Amino acid sequence: MTKKYRKRILPSELIRININDLVNKTGYWEALVDKYHISLIPEKNVLSLFVNHIRTDKTWPLSSKLHWGYLRQGNRVELYEGNDVWYVHGSDNARYRELYIHPQTHQIGTRREMNIAYRRKRIPCFREEAKKLELELFRPRDDWMAEHERLKKVHRIFRSNEASRG
Repeated sequence: MTKKYRKRILPSELIRININDLVNKTGYWEALVDKYHISLIPEKNVLSLFVNHIRTDKTWPLSSKLHWGYLRQGNRVELYEGNDVWYVHGSDNARYRELYIHPQTHQIGTRREMNIAYRRKRIPCFREEAKKLELELFRPRDDWMAEHERLKKVHRIFRSNEASRG
C-alpha cells in the first residue's frame, strides 16, 4: 500500500501577508483576488477575515511579543511605538508571522495549514559557480586533449612523490 501525499505548494505561488506590518503599520490588509475583495482587519486580540465587505467566521488569534534587547557596546533597544512583534496562532496553536492566500483556490491559512514546501536545494557558493564556469569555458575540446591533461596530472603527482622520497 502506497502513501498518498498532498501536493506541496511553493511559497512563490502564494500571496504573502505579513502580520507585523498589518497590525503595526497599516492596520488592515486588502486585495482583489479574482472576483473576491479580501480584507484582514485586526480587532482586539483576533484577526478577522472579510470577503466582499462581509465578515466571515474565520478568525485567527493575535499575540504579540515585546521587541527589546541589547546592542553592541552595552547599548539597549529603547521602547518605541510599534516595538511589539505580532503573530497569528494557527490551528495547531503555533505562532506564525505570515498568512498565505492561494490565488486559485482562495484558501487562506498559515504555512502548515497550506502545506507549503520550502526548497531544500543548496545554493552554490561563488567558488563552485566559478569552477563550473571555468570547466564550461576551458574544457578540453577532444578526447586526446582530455587524456593528455589527465596524464600530466598523474606525472606531476608521481614526480612530487619521488622528490619527497629522495
